[in-house]
Amino acid sequence: MKLVLVLSLGTIVLYRTCHRIVLLIDLNPLILSPDSNQYLAVVISAAEKLLSFPPLSASLFSFKFFISSLSSLLSSSKLSALSIPSSKLSFDLPTPTLVSLRRAIDVVKRCELQSTSTSTSPRGVNVAASLRQIVYDYAWEPVVRDMILGFTDGGGVDVVRSNIVVTFSSIFRDLKWVSEFLDVKSNDECLRELGLFTSKFGEVFDFVNDLFDDRDIHLSWIDVSFGERSERELKSEFFDSGVRGLGWGHCSTDSLVFGSLNVPFGLIYPTLGVSPKVSTSHKFTVQVSLEIADIDGKPMECKCGELEFSSSSEISNWRVLQWISQESDQEKEQESGFWADRVLQILEKETGERVAKKSSPIWQILLSYLYREGYSALVSLTKSDGSARTGILRPFTFSSALILVFDSGVSPQTVDNEDSSKKRSCS
Repeated sequence: MKLVLVLSLGTIVLYRTCHRIVLLIDLNPLILSPDSNQYLAVVISAAEKLLSFPPLSASLFSFKFFISSLSSLLSSSKLSALSIPSSKLSFDLPTPTLVSLRRAIDVVKRCELQSTSTSTSPRGVNVAASLRQIVYDYAWEPVVRDMILGFTDGGGVDVVRSNIVVTFSSIFRDLKWVSEFLDVKSNDECLRELGLFTSKFGEVFDFVNDLFDDRDIHLSWIDVSFGERSERELKSEFFDSGVRGLGWGHCSTDSLVFGSLNVPFGLIYPTLGVSPKVSTSHKFTVQVSLEIADIDGKPMECKCGELEFSSSSEISNWRVLQWISQESDQEKEQESGFWADRVLQILEKETGERVAKKSSPIWQILLSYLYREGYSALVSLTKSDGSARTGILRPFTFSSALILVFDSGVSPQTVDNEDSSKKRSCS
């Protein structure tokens, strides 16, 4: 498969179909930790990334605070007494929403949150109740399905919803915290067996998922990383699998804040704004080479490595193309001392995507370049029998792309209907 850069034919409108976004912020860490200002600083930094994302500039935002250690009613009552927003949802454009959020955070900083009330229900149930309350805090408009690019994948799964609830809440993985969250004993089998954990997690949140589905709401859980964390006794993939098993997004503030220093935020956003439940059957691999014109205009080939092509995983006819790591598990686990590499390792861990450690991450660099410059890539796919097809490739995540393959007979000349001077080469 060869790639030639061309000017973008217009950005994929995946995210512009998102109309309303609610930021649900857990204030329980302020009761438990002396690093309360650090927690709020991390939340506002991550929220800024989301609110300043250009494709969401026309979306309407709102925010709401809650306390996960209290029932929804007790949480709302306690916060209302302190004049902290906890009930009505008032939507506005990103910039005024960020101003209002900063003011609200300042109010929270001046308040002294103390654990004066105890809830008889486990924390997971409290979080689920606060999520359910959002359904009744606003008259969500009925959704009319259409052929908007990016609405569904090839199997009918909603990839991008009309509404998103982004929950900011720290996730701890010591057995005591998790057992209290799920209301199980610390030696329960579900804390050692992934399938049982996912099932138990679903018991707590399935009804919320059903309510959100009916209103075309996608949930994304952002783990707020701050302060000292206790040793992880529960495998990290347990909680991740529980959240993603419901079709929800999940990542940490480290990915949003630090990851976007290395990678364009638009290539990180799918971890929270796109459903992970995309059909990925019928996979096969392709060898990729990048054709680059030298200073004299002569073509040179640069091998990018091996990619995984999902023939049935589609987002409105765009198929998924993802990097395949050829390194051993031992090599993958080796940590680099270089700061940029450590950031990529965070993204790898949370997305499941891979980056080459022993060689230059050419594929990831290419995707970042295309995204930053607003380019697409004209792709030539050649089979072993010599037959070729043409397609357009556009960056999707930091290690995967979307590719639209045209019918046989379509050539680069027929695809590029614009002025030929707009073609670009990498030199």
